[in-house]
Amino acid sequence: MRKTTPTLIGIASVIPGLGLWLLGKRKQAIITVLLMFSLIFLFLFSPWEILYTISCNTAVFLWGAQIAYAIYEARLQDKIATGKAIAAKETVPVDYIPAHIPRREKIVYKAKEMLRQQINAGEYLEAGIFAQSMSVWGGISTYKQYYIGLLSDRLIFAGLDFIGKPANIQYIAFDDIKNLRIKQGWLTDNFILSLKNQETIKLKVPRNFRKEIALFQEKLSV
Repeated sequence: MRKTTPTLIGIASVIPGLGLWLLGKRKQAIITVLLMFSLIFLFLFSPWEILYTISCNTAVFLWGAQIAYAIYEARLQDKIATGKAIAAKETVPVDYIPAHIPRREKIVYKAKEMLRQQINAGEYLEAGIFAQSMSVWGGISTYKQYYIGLLSDRLIFAGLDFIGKPANIQYIAFDDIKNLRIKQGWLTDNFILSLKNQETIKLKVPRNFRKEIALFQEKLSV
C-alpha cells in the first residue's frame, strides 16, 4: 500500500506537519510545526487572558486546516499516481491584468490565462471557467477547485492545489459527454455535467463566468 493515500495522510496529519512531510512538502511541514509550537508556547505561558484565548483558538484552527490541506494534496497526488490524471505543467502566476478589463471579469481573464499555460501547442482555448465543489458531509477536506477549459473536441480540467495553482490535468472528450445542465443562482451557478458512463460531475461556478458558460452550452449542445 502506498504511503501517501488520502486516508493514511489524514491519519498522519493528526501529528501537525507529518502528513505534509510524507507528501514531500517539507517547507510547509516545517512552517506548520513552527507555528504550532509558537501558538502552544503562547497558550502555556501567556500572562494575558486574551492572548491565551486567541492562541488556543488559532492553534485548533491551524491543526484542522493543515489536516484538510494535507488530505486535499494527497487526493491530487493520488489521481496522478493511479493514472486518472497527469501532472500539470509549471505555471507562471498571472500578476498582470490589463487595465481595460472590468473588475468583475478579471477572474475570468485569470482563469483563461492559467488554462492557456496547460493546453498543448496548436490547441485553441474557446472558453474557460473557475469551478469548485465540496461535500456537505465531508466538509473542507472534500473541497475541490478547478479551471475548466473548452477546446475544439474536449474539455480540460485543471485540478488546483490549496493555493489555486494547477496540480493535475484531466481530459473529457465531447463523445463521452451526455449533456450539460446549468442552474443559475444568486451568487453561483450549478454546472452539472452528465457523462455517458453514468457519472455526473456537479460543480459551482461564480456568476461572473456566465458568458463563458454560454459558450460551453452552445458547443456541447451541437
